[in-house]
Amino acid sequence: MRGDPVRGRPGGHREVGYWLHPAATGRGVATRAARAMVEQAFRLPGVDRVEIHHDPANVTSGAVPARLGFTRGNRHPSEAVAPAETGEMQVWYLLAPGS
Repeated sequence: MRGDPVRGRPGGHREVGYWLHPAATGRGVATRAARAMVEQAFRLPGVDRVEIHHDPANVTSGAVPARLGFTRGNRHPSEAVAPAETGEMQVWYLLAPGS
């Protein structure tokens, strides 16, 4: 795990991000870490929504929010910075308990 795991967004939203070395995939590491980050994000004052964004071509990254009970939201244009990227970003979201 590396990077800026919980990034602030407008209006009480936070975005969780994760990146794994290929040797660490397939063992539930991203799912467990994302779950922990989501739990911590909802403990921050005023946070009512947590989002995960990923390129739709990255099916493995999309499996994490699906396993955690996130709702698939809209896709929006995004700069493709690697040859395999689609130029879109899939947004998943989870509302705070009681929202």
